[in-house]
Amino acid sequence: MRLNAQVQYLPLTISLKFEEFVDSDIPPLFIIRSILGSNLHDICCIARRNICQQCEHNYACIYAQVFDTIIDKENHVVRGRERAPHPFTISVEDWNKPVLNSLTFTIVLFGNAIEYAAYILGAFQRGQDRGYGKRRVPYSLVSVTSAGKELLASQEDFSFQQSVQVWKPSVSLQDNQYVGSVLLKLKSPLRFKEKGSYTDTFTPYSILTCFQRRMETLCLLYGLVQERIEIQPQFEVAVQNIVWRDYPHYSARQRTRMYLGGVMGDLELVGELSAYQLDLFSFCELFQAGKNTSFGFGKLSVWRRFQQRGGVV
Repeated sequence: MRLNAQVQYLPLTISLKFEEFVDSDIPPLFIIRSILGSNLHDICCIARRNICQQCEHNYACIYAQVFDTIIDKENHVVRGRERAPHPFTISVEDWNKPVLNSLTFTIVLFGNAIEYAAYILGAFQRGQDRGYGKRRVPYSLVSVTSAGKELLASQEDFSFQQSVQVWKPSVSLQDNQYVGSVLLKLKSPLRFKEKGSYTDTFTPYSILTCFQRRMETLCLLYGLVQERIEIQPQFEVAVQNIVWRDYPHYSARQRTRMYLGGVMGDLELVGELSAYQLDLFSFCELFQAGKNTSFGFGKLSVWRRFQQRGGVV
């Protein structure tokens, strides 16, 4: 059975130039997320003394929708939870690369966050003078591109409507099984719970569960998906060269320094894979996987080498 799902998205690659070298033990995307959150809150919030969860304006507030992502506890997607996955992800190509005097990252917006793209860009523009990191190093927003096209004609001229794309299952894959291997490179920490605990090892079933949960949740909240497909892995994890890594983070909500972690490295899957499973890999390559994707976690790349019965794909 083929997957019937889709979601609109807007990928923005943003380049910053710092006025001096920056150095921090905190991953740069943690700081980028903080810049986005604090400045978006200042732009949008009209009731500063209210807590978002209890604020009467939260369903109409751009900050609450994008950054707090409050939903009804009786929702049918993430039952019993009052917060949904944020409608954006952030990522860098090289998680371990030091920032030094510049930083290029990608933020992918989906759902209603696409409508608020100008506000999100405005948050990064507002942060230029407020600065980056603990030392508040000023920066310049020098470029905003999507699919290689520059969208920022000036600081006041930002046009993105023509850059919105739609993810759908691949039309090139037929509804049958493929034999071969898939290499998953976990380029930033993948943080995933199995049976209530974070895991640093994966089985075929847990890998597919992680990716299916991500795809179904985002498509149900921000796109569409029909007919849940049962997971039936017929491959093995032949190589599992991964390690758990923790990174320091200051939580403004809990007002304490804490650590966030996940697994990085390589996984090689060998055996039979369905078109549905390959679509899951494709989805998570674009929208990331696991928890804390708004911190840059769950970035992965996929290499495929497989054969359809009767020909090479």
